[in-house]
Amino acid sequence: MNFDDMAGPGKNYYLWYSLDTKRFTVVTADLNLTFNGSATAGPYDNMTMGGSRAAGQQAGGDGQMPEGGFPGMPEGGFPGMPEGGQMPEGGFPGMPEGNDDEGDRGQRGGMFGGNALKERFLAAEAFHEVYEKAYRELYQELFASGAATRSLTAISGVLGTLDSADRATVDSEVATLRTSIETRTKSLATNEVITGKA
Repeated sequence: MNFDDMAGPGKNYYLWYSLDTKRFTVVTADLNLTFNGSATAGPYDNMTMGGSRAAGQQAGGDGQMPEGGFPGMPEGGFPGMPEGGQMPEGGFPGMPEGNDDEGDRGQRGGMFGGNALKERFLAAEAFHEVYEKAYRELYQELFASGAATRSLTAISGVLGTLDSADRATVDSEVATLRTSIETRTKSLATNEVITGKA
């Protein structure tokens, strides 16, 4: 659900290299927007600032920021974003070029998106089985087992005891996140990658 992952605007990941195994590990970072994407996105959908879309689907819309901004957006927008959220012609400095025939930036994960490592990995048929197996295991561990819901309940209980906590705000945000987790759990339960009927 995280549009701000390794292919998002912040390129939020590290590559850790083990001298023992001679292998790289992708380490995720900056997870504050993890649950702000579409709760119904599938394992092969690209997350964008506006939600999700099937991999390879052209980005829609006019490049404008939704009214009120995106969830988790800092006040005043992201660094370098002009007022109103309109992407400047040619994109922002350092923004990757598109990878389709017409050079559409939408093919690289939507606004500000794209990461060659992630795209090449997901495009390689040889890795599909590995990716789908890991996705199923994470789904079972986090969602189907109820671990995500239990963790949310435990964390909300702690937040509610803090003197500085605004109980109404905590309750509202917990309810929103609980709905998101429930939607995600139900949506993925019938996905062919999770059911093994891909």
